[in-house]
Amino acid sequence: MKTMKCLQCVTKHLAAALSYGKEIMGNHGQGEDLDHRIDMQGELANAEHHLTVLGEQKLRRTISTLRHKMEASNFAIDEHDLELIRKAWLLLQGNNTATPSSTKSGCKSCGKKSTTTVTDGTSVSDGAPPLLDGKIIAITCTGDRPEQFAICLMLMQKQTVKPDKWLIVDDGATPLDTAHLPDYAEYIRREPQENEPDHTLALNLKQAVAQLSFNDKVIFIEDDDYYPADWIERCASGLLEVDLVGCDSRYYQLSENRYKRIVEKKSVLANTALTGFAITYLASILNNLNWDVDMRLWRGYGGSKNNKILEVDGKLHPVGLKMWNTGRPGLTRSWTKRDDFYEDPDRAKLKEWLGDDYTLYENY
Repeated sequence: MKTMKCLQCVTKHLAAALSYGKEIMGNHGQGEDLDHRIDMQGELANAEHHLTVLGEQKLRRTISTLRHKMEASNFAIDEHDLELIRKAWLLLQGNNTATPSSTKSGCKSCGKKSTTTVTDGTSVSDGAPPLLDGKIIAITCTGDRPEQFAICLMLMQKQTVKPDKWLIVDDGATPLDTAHLPDYAEYIRREPQENEPDHTLALNLKQAVAQLSFNDKVIFIEDDDYYPADWIERCASGLLEVDLVGCDSRYYQLSENRYKRIVEKKSVLANTALTGFAITYLASILNNLNWDVDMRLWRGYGGSKNNKILEVDGKLHPVGLKMWNTGRPGLTRSWTKRDDFYEDPDRAKLKEWLGDDYTLYENY
């Protein structure tokens, strides 16, 4: 019973913190009678206490980090801060199956009487704003790879969960034929410019990231990579746990019949999905137009992340397909013949990694 009461209390404290946060953002954070900064500070501290009792250490650290950030800035908060609290509240509400009678008794741990009534997981009496899940957004950067993109389109059509929006940024010399794009696709044409870098990933990503919202679940789909049918669904599920998710890298050089699986402390961008503050951090990386976006993202992001959460035994995983005999070549080392890759003369490894979908690549 104590655990259930603490769960109800922590949602109450987070809801109250949201309400005070709205007041502060509305310039009600100053003045003797209207200064809600100490109130918000107290509600977040109480929420941390109950999260400790519940054993929710990851969420407790998130709220604690946010509170210390606010204290250091004298509670100069913005909408991103409130969205983070909303996300925590939503996750906890999803676990709250209490009846109205049990919510009114309060929590013995803090001695406070709850003012929160939970019937269907959506009603909070102290005025917390509704918790809105972001959209599922897929992002593909492409250019002068019509055959690769045609397969990419087929793989997207096979997804068990379709994105709410598929942002396709094209910088090829010849624009992509958009006639067969699904209704959830949004085509963005970025005309190539003189004197731009050879590696245009950051330039293209900036076009897409500018359209993202803080709570969106963002999945990167590379035009020349393989993705299993449950990939978007798996990514969206992983982003309920942490803000940055990924898995191991698997490379296959088609023209060489060579492969390698790479296990490291990061994930390549093609196998990465993100939400929340990870989106904000990605935007800051792109401002510098660095080509090694994935390395900077995974090494530098200090929030919640897990580069193994999408690695699931018994399931297929993305495969970076390199050294095609058609289309614009890539510029990374995986597009060159490497001695540390393994020979696969009968393509047995490709069949293992792609299952029945290996037939999509028989002509390459």
